[in-house]
Parts: sequence; C-alpha cells; structure tokens
Amino acid sequence: MIYSPPHDPDRPDRGATEPKPGTTTHRAMTLRPTLLLHACVLAVLAVQTTTSPAFAAPRQDPARATIRGVDGDAFSGRGIDGAGLKLIEGDDTVATTISDRAGAFVFGGVEPGAYRVIAVRFGYNQFVTGPLTLAAGATVPLEMLMTPLPILLGQVYATGRVDGRAARRTEQLIIGRLLDDDTGEPIVGGRVELLEAGGRGVANTLTSEDGLFRLLSPVPGSYKLRADRIGYETAESSNLRLVLGDSIWLDFHLSAQATLLDPILVKGSAKPWFDRFTSPLMDEFYNRMSRMAQRGDFVTRDSIAAYRERGYTTSDMLLNAVMSVTGVRAGIIEMRSTTSCSGGRCNTVPCVPRYYLNGGPLALVEQLDTEFPLTTLESVEVYMRPNIPAEFSMGFPCGVIVLWSRRS
Repeated sequence: MIYSPPHDPDRPDRGATEPKPGTTTHRAMTLRPTLLLHACVLAVLAVQTTTSPAFAAPRQDPARATIRGVDGDAFSGRGIDGAGLKLIEGDDTVATTISDRAGAFVFGGVEPGAYRVIAVRFGYNQFVTGPLTLAAGATVPLEMLMTPLPILLGQVYATGRVDGRAARRTEQLIIGRLLDDDTGEPIVGGRVELLEAGGRGVANTLTSEDGLFRLLSPVPGSYKLRADRIGYETAESSNLRLVLGDSIWLDFHLSAQATLLDPILVKGSAKPWFDRFTSPLMDEFYNRMSRMAQRGDFVTRDSIAAYRERGYTTSDMLLNAVMSVTGVRAGIIEMRSTTSCSGGRCNTVPCVPRYYLNGGPLALVEQLDTEFPLTTLESVEVYMRPNIPAEFSMGFPCGVIVLWSRRS
C-alpha cells in the first residue's frame, strides 16, 4: 500500500476558540458565507495545542515565526489538495511545501521579516499574497483562495474534449494540443508518441479535430514526446520529468519548414513544477511499486515531507506509516514477529529486517535516525516474507527495508 500521514498531528483541541495573544491575521480576500468553515479552521490553527502526546508537534522557537494556512477554492470554499506553495523573501525562495487533503499547510521556523506566499495548482490561477510581516514568536493564519481555470484533467478548453480511462495508481496523465507553429491552428490527425529514456515508445495516439491528445505514462520517470504529421517536420521534445500522480497540460508545436529545437510548452501541472527529483535510480522504485503494490508498503516523497515538517524521526515515521513495523529496540527497527522451527521446536521472535540503499545491499543499520534522517530520504519500500521481491531475497530474510536516499 502507499501511505500518507494517518492524520494531522497539528490539529488543535476542538474546544479552543481564541488565538494566542499577539497573533496577527492576514486574509487574502474577503470571506464569503460559503467560506465560514475556513474561517473556523484558521481561528484554531493559531492555537499551539495538540490532541495526543504521540503526535505532538515540536515546540516553536520563540525567535522564529510560523505561518499556518488553508489553500481553498474561491468558488466552492473547499480546501485544495496537493497545491504547491513557496515562501518568498525578496526574490529568493525560502521554503516550499504541499497542501494536505484539507488544503492546510505550514511554514515553520521562519526568520522574522517580510515575505510573500505563492500557490500553484493545475486547474487554478496562480495566487500570490501581499507582503506578510512576521515578528519573532508570531503565528500567522493565512487564507489563500484560488480561482479555478476552465480546465479539467479529461476536458481541456471549452472547444473540445479528449476522453480516456482514468489513470491507475502508478500512471501519470499528459494532456496537450498539437499546433501549427506558424498559424497557431490545431493539427488534426497528428501522431503523438511517448518515449521512455531509452527511446522505446510506451504510448501513442492521434490528435482529435481540435488537435487534442491524451497519453498515460506507465510509471513516473523521464520521458520525451515525439510528434509527426504529413506536411510537417517530425519534432521531439526535451526530457519531461513526471512525478508520481502527475498530470500535465502542454502545447506541442510542429513546423512545416524546420525542426523546432524546443517544441513543447508546459502550461500547467498537478504537482509543483519546481523541486522535482531527477535521479534515474528512482525508476526502479516506481517500477516495483507498480507490480508489488498489494504485497509491499511504499512511503513516497510527499508523505516523508509531511512527517519531516511535524518533527518526526525516520523510525517514528516507519512506526506510524508501515503496519509491519512494530517497534524500535536500542535504535534497531523490529518488524512483525516470525516463527522458525528446528528439531520439532518452534520459536517466535521479532523480525530484524535486512536493509538496502538505492537498490544495493547495506550493512545492518544500528541507528537509523542518525544514519538516515528524513531530510536525506526520497522514499522507502518495506516487504515481509513471503512477499519479498526476488532481487532482495538472497539469504531468505524475514523482512526487507529499502531506503532511497537523496545523497549521491
């Protein structure tokens, strides 16, 4: 299974009604009646309380500030899941994060000063706040209301529609238009092909009467698009990096006179376009997640980032996110107990897993939190016997933890 944090450890007590003394509030636009729920959420986000010691957030540094916000749809009032948010000071990006299912987000440990917050999400206009002045120790509630664009993942533009089946768990969606570079008119009946890194085609389609096309990539990774049509020069795009759960919208241009050096223009994406992980090693992780989704546990980058923001250690995250991990003893992860029999006698003992790093074997990790803090991890996969993939089954381990690190 693919896991996200089980619930928000920063959710305040239901009885809290007033923010801390000295807390300031910024509103991006006037609240409508349909947005009263957001107002209630923002009122309690400022209260530094928690519902359970097990999920307690780190205590705020009194010399720094915190922004707690909700990213919502300006028309429906609903929170926007998966919006990419950037904290900007001057012209520099200070921090980035992604909103959760309720649209909530947090920037913690921020130096006092003047900032802006930018929100981007496929299907919405980009939103930029006015200046936010943060004082030491302040907690600033923020509401960002994004106006929708007339774009849906299966329906692009009001003039045309492109249909197809829904994307599966490890697939990514590409929707685009094939256009004449000179006139800007749509090209009907053009062939568009999706190529993996080695040049092998993995999907292809023909454009509709509106020049629209729709393709699905089987797993995340680096791809190229190639397009051709009688009367036009064949064009091939530069690398297009697709992350898990991605949907992108783009224009692909063809010229009748010459081959274009950069024929595609990305117009929007469901995942933030900034800060994309580009290691080709991750292709192995996503391929295995595609075929082993029902037999292993997978903790992806978004989940790791959410746990990291809440002050969790690596072992804490595994205990909360992976059902087969049952405890930590003297810094060593223990998994669900296994039974071994010899000479007619059977013993049940906790499983001490074997570790792999970026697909290669790793010696026993005695201090997981010290050696592999969450800041160094891109993703994690966990298996127990008898569901261990063949590439990790040497020596018949009872369990396997595969760490994917950002370190080179």
